[in-house]
Amino acid sequence: MVTRYNNGMEYSTIMDRLRRYDETLLGSADFLEDFSEEDIHFILSCIDVADQEVSHLAMILITQFPEPVIKKVLVIFPTFNNEIQKRLIMLLMGSDFLLPYQFLLDWLVPLKDEGMVEFIIICLGRTEYMLLPVIIGRLESEDKRYILRLKRLLNAIGFNRLELYLRMMPQIPFERYFREVFGGDRIDQLKGPGSE
Repeated sequence: MVTRYNNGMEYSTIMDRLRRYDETLLGSADFLEDFSEEDIHFILSCIDVADQEVSHLAMILITQFPEPVIKKVLVIFPTFNNEIQKRLIMLLMGSDFLLPYQFLLDWLVPLKDEGMVEFIIICLGRTEYMLLPVIIGRLESEDKRYILRLKRLLNAIGFNRLELYLRMMPQIPFERYFREVFGGDRIDQLKGPGSE
């Protein structure tokens, strides 16, 4: 029996096409010009298929594209099941663009699935992207549940990774939250001798 995907195409045809795209991505400096809108749509349509190999290769490919394509991924992101969402989140954590991080931080506000909340916090906490300025901008929220989630994220990032940035600030915005997460002694040490 031949398994068919994506408008009746056979598995081998789809994988060959995705592999050609992968080779194009590897060999191109300005690869967005090398891909038509149809190509991008094809890759996006391969994300949510039953075959793990097809789905995973499509996710790897699409997360290598520039920000306009990442934006398309994030628009359809809520339509994917949790497993696909988690796999995409892990791949997006290597992005050089702010957009996926902003998206996930915003998604933490209404998200009811605590398992997914924890997963996002862990992933955001481990990314190399400097999220502190983006987090600080969100600490003014009046949503107490969101503030708790942001504090959990600060904790997941860890004091050691944030220390240098906090030390450079003449005054730590929303200092009370940092004290609650990391303790008053650590924050006082950042501020230097004679601080309150």
